[in-house]
Amino acid sequence: MNRALSKRLLTASLMVIPATALLTVFIVWQALNTLSEDLRAQIDQRLPKAIVEASVNLYDYHRLNDLLAQRINTDLSKLDPQNLLSPLTQCRARVLQLRGNPYTEALQPGVVDRHVLLDWQLGEQQESLTLGLDCKVNWPVALSLPFGLAMLALFIAAQILPPLPPGQRQIFDRLIASGISRDRALELSHQQRLYSPTQQQALALLLARGCDPLEALRSVSGRQLDSADCLQWLELAVDLLPGQSSAALDIAEAPPHLHFDTGQMRVWAHGVEIGLPATPYFYYLWYARRRSAGHRNAGRRNDQNDDDGGWFVNPPSNRPDHDSAKELSELMESLGGHQKAINDLQEKGLRAKTLDQNRSKIKDEVTRLLGEQLAAPYLFELERDHRTARSKYRLAALPQHIQIDSKRP
Repeated sequence: MNRALSKRLLTASLMVIPATALLTVFIVWQALNTLSEDLRAQIDQRLPKAIVEASVNLYDYHRLNDLLAQRINTDLSKLDPQNLLSPLTQCRARVLQLRGNPYTEALQPGVVDRHVLLDWQLGEQQESLTLGLDCKVNWPVALSLPFGLAMLALFIAAQILPPLPPGQRQIFDRLIASGISRDRALELSHQQRLYSPTQQQALALLLARGCDPLEALRSVSGRQLDSADCLQWLELAVDLLPGQSSAALDIAEAPPHLHFDTGQMRVWAHGVEIGLPATPYFYYLWYARRRSAGHRNAGRRNDQNDDDGGWFVNPPSNRPDHDSAKELSELMESLGGHQKAINDLQEKGLRAKTLDQNRSKIKDEVTRLLGEQLAAPYLFELERDHRTARSKYRLAALPQHIQIDSKRP
């Protein structure tokens, strides 16, 4: 049971005792009122006639009053309520005043009492009667109904869902729809309050894309999600991996690395695998090696390469670069590249057209998967070489963000 629900139940439970007491007092008070009104109605009909009949045979005013008081006390000595659920028992009425003459009689111990006043006209004489109605309280009955009502109210309070912010309400509804119990769903939905704003946005995104709510909550919990573009990567990852909250969040939190597994000829950008054909893959790897190394041919500089920061100047259209072709073909041979592409490099050298075609294939696939904005750090930078006036290219990824090995991390 979650803390919020427990707090509500504790508060409601503490109210049961005073609520039961107040309801008990009200029920006893109301029962006395009802019995008093019934008694008043009965005496109003019978007493004036009884006084007239008694006066015919007895002219002593005081003796007549005493006789009437005695008969009334006898007749009203037992007034058990007809309702079995009445909180009152062992009721009686006693004369306190009749026609101006006072009477006193001790109360029963442990009773509640009520005075009943009646007035009537007898000839020209105004007559009156005051009765003292007292009853014992049937405590099991008196307490059971209020207690039952209080417990019903407590049950209803436990069932009523407290107001939830829209985000928590969305989570609660999704959890209920997935078969989670109400209490557990409420507890889990309250966890969102502990999340950072970015975590809450990530959770909302996962739920909006149809991820399992329980898995989404568990997956978001503990995630840092502190990079500026983590939500963009998460949105992409959820589209690539539908329903896989944890895997999508792994991509969102992945370092901004361009990682090559040369043993399996695979490459990942920010944790997303880029599926490239063999030849574009080797060109991508070749540019990555130049960028990560800074310069692979230290001390050797010509029109075809610029060893500053991994830049490579496109060869002239009429003069292929055979030195770089040898380097690239050896890389392909060592990793099992296509023989046709290797032969083409060995025979014709590295041509600007071939470089442009493979860069274009790399760009198309990376952009297709990542979108233009997220793909930009993993594509190529272009500048005009000031010595040759030709275009030069390098990977935009920083050297420290490029990993080349035979195993995936």
